[in-house]
Amino acid sequence: ISSVTMNTIDKYGFGFELGALGMDRENLNRIIVGGRGHTDYKGFINIIEYINDEWTIVLYEQGNVSEYLGMYGVGMSGNGNYAFAKGRQNSGGSSPTKIYERAANGTWSVIATFTKANYSDLGNNFGYDAEMNYAGDMMVFCNYTDANALIYKNISGTWTKMGNKITSVAYPWACCLDKEGNQVALGSGHSTSGGLEIYEYSKTLTETNGTWERKYYIDQSIQRVAVST
Repeated sequence: ISSVTMNTIDKYGFGFELGALGMDRENLNRIIVGGRGHTDYKGFINIIEYINDEWTIVLYEQGNVSEYLGMYGVGMSGNGNYAFAKGRQNSGGSSPTKIYERAANGTWSVIATFTKANYSDLGNNFGYDAEMNYAGDMMVFCNYTDANALIYKNISGTWTKMGNKITSVAYPWACCLDKEGNQVALGSGHSTSGGLEIYEYSKTLTETNGTWERKYYIDQSIQRVAVST
């Protein structure tokens, strides 16, 4: 129905270098696209909105050198008010995942930056995959190398770890949250220990001091996962 020309860092920054794409699921009128710069691995994102019968770039952002911003994954909340751009896994925890929020006037801005320096529980190898829940107030990060996953929630402006670090038997490189953020699916195509796991959150005395309990496991090679919203 229409097209838009992307902003890129250089001539190698798009096409087959496309990192990922995410779209809102309420009005289908907001998209985030991630890619890379060929020579310096800065990475970049475009957030595009359907305004007055055409797709318009409302935010273009480059990462720093070797930051890999958006190169390994992007996503958008179901309501279209939040988005994220993932950095590179196995970066020593320095390649950031940034969370963006859309203000009422349509302006997008960064509200959180996940690195090992800011969130030490993530470790050196976080971010093989990441996903946002429908409301955009929760994130899951899975870690294939260390076989674990962590879930964070935005509580009054502070992203707080929810419950325990999940120790996975599936060496997950794919993850997702359900609409409410109470269940997480982890999947892996590992040749010897791949599988699909589903965990459910059980709260205790406080919202954040709960436990992720495994409710399902199937021993098969899984490369992508999704939970119905």
